Amino acid sequence: MRRGLWRQAVFSGLAILLAAGVTRWETYQYRVLNCPSSASVAERARQWRALYPSQPVDLHGVQQSLMDEDMLLKEALLLGIHREDVVIQQRLNRDMSFLKLEGQGLEKDSPLLEALILGDVVIRRRLLQRMEAMMTATAPEVSSAAIQNEAWRVDFQQYLFRERSTAEQALANGEYSEAIPFLHGGALMGLNQARVDALFGDRTDMTLPSLPLRQWFGPVQSPYGWHVLRVVDRRKELIKVPSPPSEMSASALTRLRDKYRNLCHAT
Repeated sequence: MRRGLWRQAVFSGLAILLAAGVTRWETYQYRVLNCPSSASVAERARQWRALYPSQPVDLHGVQQSLMDEDMLLKEALLLGIHREDVVIQQRLNRDMSFLKLEGQGLEKDSPLLEALILGDVVIRRRLLQRMEAMMTATAPEVSSAAIQNEAWRVDFQQYLFRERSTAEQALANGEYSEAIPFLHGGALMGLNQARVDALFGDRTDMTLPSLPLRQWFGPVQSPYGWHVLRVVDRRKELIKVPSPPSEMSASALTRLRDKYRNLCHAT
């Protein structure tokens, strides 16, 4: 009897070790980075030129940024962020309803579920935001004796159009079905004057206190096209001395890159 129990315990232990080894192997197989497609490199280079027209395009930097995005998305899926994020779950339910996939019981790690996630630009952006937040270096605290100032911040809702005439017609009719996807999404939250100026240029008609509240206006041009905008909320915030913008920790990014096999040999 004791021998039988001992054998059962040994086999159970071996099964657990084997399962753990398979899991690690599958994770190892998944942590692979390939070269981004020429089309995606060209599109990212176009965005680069629009943002920095006076600077030459750094193709190696463009390629690396695309590979970093791929890496962060893969890691987010490995961490299961998509399973606990309410925004992502709501978006997935909407996508599954649209594609008539409700009730099909997609396994949590099925290829179809992954395709749904990676094919939705909103979910991709949400996963990247969550990963970047996890890897963002914490800014040093400012002492309580630091100088305090008030600064305006606004939350925008926006629609983006390629042509000014299309944007003007949409604004006049209140119908925005011709809008195109925007890199930063339809909601631009917590923008201060510096960020508004960086996106739309230093315009006298875009000073935050003077913008109409909860009224659609525009079109306003940016490097991406023509925007129809609405200020959803505007508020003054008490801030301490301006801190540098948060940046992803270089050391955290390097550590994550070291976990991945890079099959792309960029020249």
